[in-house]
Amino acid sequence: MKTESGRSLVETLGTLAIMGILSITGIWAYGVAMDKNRANTLIQEAQRRAVIVAGQIGFNGREPSLAEFNPPNQTSGGTIEDVTTEGLYKQFGIEVSGVKKTVCQNILNTIGDTTPIRRLSKETTPTTPITSCDEDNSFLFIYNNDMTGKNDTQYCECDESCGVCGVCSSTTHLCESECTPPDNECDDDTDCNAENECMVCDTENHKCKDGCKRVQYLEILYEAKGNRIETGLTALETDKIIFDSEIIRTEATGDCYIAKATNTYFDVGSKQNTFYIRFGSSAGSVGASTIFGHHIYELYKEHFDIDGVTKATPTFNAISGDWVIGSTSATQYIKHYSIKIIDMSTNKERMHLIPVLSPESSKGEGKACMFDRVTKKLFCNSGTGEFKTNLDE
Repeated sequence: MKTESGRSLVETLGTLAIMGILSITGIWAYGVAMDKNRANTLIQEAQRRAVIVAGQIGFNGREPSLAEFNPPNQTSGGTIEDVTTEGLYKQFGIEVSGVKKTVCQNILNTIGDTTPIRRLSKETTPTTPITSCDEDNSFLFIYNNDMTGKNDTQYCECDESCGVCGVCSSTTHLCESECTPPDNECDDDTDCNAENECMVCDTENHKCKDGCKRVQYLEILYEAKGNRIETGLTALETDKIIFDSEIIRTEATGDCYIAKATNTYFDVGSKQNTFYIRFGSSAGSVGASTIFGHHIYELYKEHFDIDGVTKATPTFNAISGDWVIGSTSATQYIKHYSIKIIDMSTNKERMHLIPVLSPESSKGEGKACMFDRVTKKLFCNSGTGEFKTNLDE
């Protein structure tokens, strides 16, 4: 009787199973490696185009274009479409599409928010940075114009996230600068703040930098100390003044003006819980319950509006003198988030005050002031008291 040698059926099936597992693992590992390679290829191709675009912007002042690449260009990781500057400040984006989820995730893992690539956006106009990927992705690789990777533009939810000179775009959620510090070398603050009083000199690298700290609001206690801001801005009959403010309470029956010029353009007096908005000799009254709280107050000639609704129509008389924000006698508590004065004949801002803490080395010595984005000047308390901010709570 012969004895058969070799593997049993069970052993054979086990071997085949192991081989299958190894094959599947190998295929998976190969797929992972290929996705990484596709991601790296897309990054490199986008960077190659970004270098060309940065040269166009920086050296020739040309409109950025990928014409020499004859887009769209198909890569193993996705399609490179075109270049855009829409919604970006001192930056541009290389548009890509058709990026599958695993390649997109590899891109996120590879670049994050490092230089020179700043951010991925979900659409071809910048929006919220990508933190996770969909099955099919279209987005921007966003670069700085000079390819340094310095974060000139950042994702934001509100203006406070953007520093004293920045504004948070409500459409792109990216910071947009309105007052750029000088690029020149400096030895002291006078080299930086002649045209912008929030700028100071960084003595370590001899470069100008923003020395103000943006705060949420400036709280002014208008009391007998005469706390006020003297703007030095001549009042015009075509001026509209807009307050984003919160009137908390008043404790007097005398003058509690929020903004005043000769002939009294906006004079809020409190008598028996009624506020009088006076234009010269004529007054319109508004109940305290209406005016108290956080609102947008607009004053222009015969119109006094709260949150876009007209609340009083006093007769307008000619005005003159300079705008003053504050009071000299009565006691009133108000938080100012911003103050704008707009010349309605030209529809241009004459003044746009925002609350800040001034630089330690400036005239405010780190105190709460208002910074005017139009003139780039600081306006601190002209009275004997002190302003407060949300940081004092």
